[in-house]
Amino acid sequence: MGKKHPLQILVADDNRVNQLVIVGLLEKLGYQADIAINGVEVLQSLEKCQYDLILMDCHMPQMDGFDATKEICKKYEKAKRPRIVALTASTTKEDIDHCIESGMNGFIAKPIVLGTLIKSLTEIQSLSTKIESVKDFKTKSKHCFSTFDCNTFMSNYQEIEDLAFEAIQVFLSTLPTLTSAIEESIHAKNFKAIELSAHTLKGAVSNFYAEQSRILAWKIEQMGHEKKIDGIQNIFDDLMLELKKFSEELQKLEEEKAVYGK
Repeated sequence: MGKKHPLQILVADDNRVNQLVIVGLLEKLGYQADIAINGVEVLQSLEKCQYDLILMDCHMPQMDGFDATKEICKKYEKAKRPRIVALTASTTKEDIDHCIESGMNGFIAKPIVLGTLIKSLTEIQSLSTKIESVKDFKTKSKHCFSTFDCNTFMSNYQEIEDLAFEAIQVFLSTLPTLTSAIEESIHAKNFKAIELSAHTLKGAVSNFYAEQSRILAWKIEQMGHEKKIDGIQNIFDDLMLELKKFSEELQKLEEEKAVYGK
């Protein structure tokens, strides 16, 4: 696809797991993407290279995706402006409206599915590109996982299973930092930090279709947004218990790496 429909792509996301997944999926399609970790780096990157597409995370430190998009719209006329597609784990009407109002051209929900990514890429120009259907897939794991949808997760990495196991390794190595950020912001009663740190964790676990972890992280994110502290520690404790089980199941899957032939 990268040869038939060439594009210069910038991925804007501060989370290492998300970066790994997005860039890996793009590479499967034949694209090489640059990375920016916040809105400031996005603007700096645009001064060095003319991009056709920016895949923009909405919540990033220093300058978020909304403000970066507004700056791009001010600075570049429409004909010379890259298409900006939001990467978001929040897909309520309010969230989508916020994306569009800031100047974004569309959105991709996290966790990213290959077919959805292809559709967004083809919409940049009116070129006819066939979207590959995902083959029927059944996980090779002998374990029954309760904290995440292993079958759906692995099906998104057919023929690039190495990327799935690398995503697991990166997630497990960064998880203590992600949870510490939430815990510290709760103790400090820093509601903005609570919202942002919980949102970051929510996006990371969404890559693995870990629904219960996602829901608990979302609840903490919402409490941060609404500046509510009562009960938030209990939810965080539940989240930590769920993440412990989730991490153990990811480790079990990682131990079975050999059965995938990678």
